[in-house]
Amino acid sequence: MSSPNLKRIAFLLGAGASVPAGMPKTDTITDKILSGEGVARHSDETYYFGESMYSHLGMPDEYVPRVVAFLKRLEIEIAFYYLSSQTGRLTNYEDLHYLASQIHDAMTGEFDNPAIQALIERIFPSIFFLLVGKEYRNELELIGLAREAVKYIEDVVIGLLYENSEPSLDKHLAFLKNAWEDREILMEGIFTTNHDTVLENFFEGKIEFTDGFNEPEEGEQYWNPNLLAANSHKIRLFKLHGSMNWWFNPGGNASPPSVMKLSSEAAMDKWRHLNQRVILVGTFNKMLKYSSGIFLDLFGQFWQSLCKIQCLIISGYSFGDKGINNAIIAWNNSSPQHKIVVIHPEPDELRQSARPAIRRELDKSEEDNWIKRKRLIFIPKKIECVSWEEIKGKLL
Repeated sequence: MSSPNLKRIAFLLGAGASVPAGMPKTDTITDKILSGEGVARHSDETYYFGESMYSHLGMPDEYVPRVVAFLKRLEIEIAFYYLSSQTGRLTNYEDLHYLASQIHDAMTGEFDNPAIQALIERIFPSIFFLLVGKEYRNELELIGLAREAVKYIEDVVIGLLYENSEPSLDKHLAFLKNAWEDREILMEGIFTTNHDTVLENFFEGKIEFTDGFNEPEEGEQYWNPNLLAANSHKIRLFKLHGSMNWWFNPGGNASPPSVMKLSSEAAMDKWRHLNQRVILVGTFNKMLKYSSGIFLDLFGQFWQSLCKIQCLIISGYSFGDKGINNAIIAWNNSSPQHKIVVIHPEPDELRQSARPAIRRELDKSEEDNWIKRKRLIFIPKKIECVSWEEIKGKLL
């Protein structure tokens, strides 16, 4: 049984925490998506890095150019919006995914969105040529083009993570191991918005951990949220936006739908026909997924863990997820004993890029904002330059 005097903490890590391990930055991913170079659509409806499957016949990939042209048209709409709102914000692949998914979801009736019709009517004349069949090109409806764009973005994101993965570059995460071994600390969990497996690679052979999946059998692991809910001597890892190696298995007559993690090449080959990865990409559309399936389990655990801790340590997260931000704000304002420690080399830059709700908490009158009340403390360093001792000193 843990001592009531232990300091209860949790970590929240975002994309910036994986950059030292070789993971691509947001602008790198966006550039790749908008160029389409070296990407082709396979017959299994998945986008891979490589040449078109019919390139030997002199036939280029006909999906990628159309999808890229469609995304570039959406980029114009997004850029104009942020220009007119005077935020100075650059368009990224999350914005593109969000807008493409809004078009798709509105047209399929998944989510009613009357405002989208005006957008469709405005852009349709400039994208009509992308939908018309020509020679060996199949016709596409706008709903299909939007669906392809969403799938294309997700596949390119995952492809870049696999391409840039360097599991050995994880020494910058040593503070996590030190925190876990600190007898004055009780770590409730590590939460991450990343799809990569940098954390898993770091823990492997160093610390026992659970990410909510059963032990592997022939490279297949199935989702079991009870592993995360139970008290355990293992580190609990919560991947709030899914993972590059999570797949949805629709099941069948003999088995129910499930989420599985594939941890071997043999398992990947066996299930290659599945093309529905379990990841969240986009901006505000992520919140809609927090209330269903595996993400309901994960987000519920996030809130439950927040309710148990005194300090949340954040690194690499830019306060861009409105759902996560809302939970952080509610938790931090619920008790004077709560505190956030943010590891970031440019605090002012982070404040400016954060979503408005967080920015308001940082920019309130002097006597009422988080910084003045010491409810949020910055460590102005890169994650690879900070030690556990330095972080722990800010918890007091």
